Amino acid sequence: MPQGRPEGRRQRHKRELRTRILATARELLAERGSEVTVAEIARAADVAEKTFYNHCGSRAELLAELAHEQTRALIERVERARKRPGTTRARLSELCREIGAPGADLPGRVPPQQVTTQLLADPPARGEPDLEQALVALLEDGIERGDVGRAVDVEFVAGVAAAGIEAARRAAAARPDYPLRVRMEQLADLLGTAIEGR
Repeated sequence: MPQGRPEGRRQRHKRELRTRILATARELLAERGSEVTVAEIARAADVAEKTFYNHCGSRAELLAELAHEQTRALIERVERARKRPGTTRARLSELCREIGAPGADLPGRVPPQQVTTQLLADPPARGEPDLEQALVALLEDGIERGDVGRAVDVEFVAGVAAAGIEAARRAAAARPDYPLRVRMEQLADLLGTAIEGR
């Protein structure tokens, strides 16, 4: 739709239906896990199954979208961390603390096995930012400021950080007793040591 042109009634209705379907899917997946069917999502969203398929494509496409939504939310947190004052170590520590905080669940929570399956099956499109790239940028900022060692392999450290964040979040989603806050603090300490470049 051309920019500046008001959204028509039909487009608004389509957008509202899709938003309702996605919100319903998020709720059901968070409550009941990956066993939720398209029929259950459609029924709870008060739409026909055909409407679900018209607006979401398939169950796999819906799960992929929700998984990517989580990743985008994490990337936004990294981008906010880049703008904070302080050292790179302090930024990473604060980022990990936020992710590990009780009730800091990210939007679009999808059961952990579905996130992994969908992101492997449908990785971010070329040119679309991913968590590892966002963390590389944060670490490169630190090299420019002089608080990350020049010898540090930022791509490797960012890969470890991204994998650690995702693994801890999946474990926390799978096990209510998982010590996410503690694990994220440990990850922050590990990353802090790694970026010193000794």
